[in-house]
Amino acid sequence: QALRRADPNTPEWEESTWAKIKLALPKFDVSSNSDLIDPLKSLGMTDAFDPDISDFSPLMDGDIPVCISKVNHAARVMVDEEGCTAASYVEIMVAAGAAMGPDEIIDFTLDRPFIFVIHTMDGMPLFAGVVNRP
Repeated sequence: QALRRADPNTPEWEESTWAKIKLALPKFDVSSNSDLIDPLKSLGMTDAFDPDISDFSPLMDGDIPVCISKVNHAARVMVDEEGCTAASYVEIMVAAGAAMGPDEIIDFTLDRPFIFVIHTMDGMPLFAGVVNRP
């Protein structure tokens, strides 16, 4: 109903008038971080979290048992004199069995300016940036 009233093509808008609005809005920066495993399980999505039941074989090469081990959602909204900025992401971690980790451990410390690129599996860049002061 509220969306219908917000549409200027509805009859309710025929008798509307224009007005200037002086908005006083504080600057704010809010964020949230939520673990989604329990809510997803309560909605009935249970097999994907159980390595004995989950079936991700169409997505995997070989016969490696895989299950979802973590689902995290984060969001941030910032409002200031310049406007509004918002971002959100969902992180899904999987656990795979039967694979041994490497024996060698390499320390890799980014303590100088660096460039990063986040890309798709086929190499298409999604985000790129520079960290000047790590």
